[in-house]
Amino acid sequence: MTPVMAAVPSWYIPIKKVDYEAEALQFLGARSTFGRLVLPAPFGCYFTLLELITSKFFLSPVDCVGQDVAKALHILTAGRDSLPDIQSALAGGDRLDRAAAKFWRRHAADITTHYAKIVEWVLVTPCEGFDMLPSGPESNKPFWFDAEYLAGHGSIAARAAGATLDDVMWRLPFAAVGHLIAADARREGVKGVGRKPDKEALARELAAAQVREAAGELHPWQRKYPKRYEPTKQQVDARLEILKEWEELKNAN
Repeated sequence: MTPVMAAVPSWYIPIKKVDYEAEALQFLGARSTFGRLVLPAPFGCYFTLLELITSKFFLSPVDCVGQDVAKALHILTAGRDSLPDIQSALAGGDRLDRAAAKFWRRHAADITTHYAKIVEWVLVTPCEGFDMLPSGPESNKPFWFDAEYLAGHGSIAARAAGATLDDVMWRLPFAAVGHLIAADARREGVKGVGRKPDKEALARELAAAQVREAAGELHPWQRKYPKRYEPTKQQVDARLEILKEWEELKNAN
């Protein structure tokens, strides 16, 4: 018989680590400096542009090559002016490749030295607001940030910010778009909007809880709040004496 998986209270798991300073700075439209390389906060439609070129930096920053990084950062720094380069690439031209090669020659040393922090600034921090939204149904769409996304999320952010859709796409930071949409969802009563738990800590605690369940030991939350958390059937089946321990703790509180 397969044992029942132990449950860990959500309050017991710390929230994921977030660079709150960088997140706030991006919301405010700040730039960040990496050596002599200065990068703006990713703008509203930035990830759409990366998807259009099937950016390997976006899909797998760990094992992409310098040219892939340079393409993504050129688009980030050029903004709307990168559209002709992207259109050229989609038509089989080399404008984007040439622009990326030039970018790499100028910034290769700084990119290599500060790469981990650049990935954090460009790919992680901008998405923290969207990460606060509850998970939706699995999607089989081949394109995440497509026109449907731009219209739906862009219109919500534009309404929340009192901005035009053009402002949201090209001037409002992606970090701000995500947080505005999360705030709008919370205001509309959507359940589960908030910072997510630390996945690594959750995995560790689930494993430890399963060991305690199998041994018939009380969990830390049962010791701290015995009136709120009774022993599970699995704990009692493993060691009947656990009920006496729990009753003593409950009566002492």
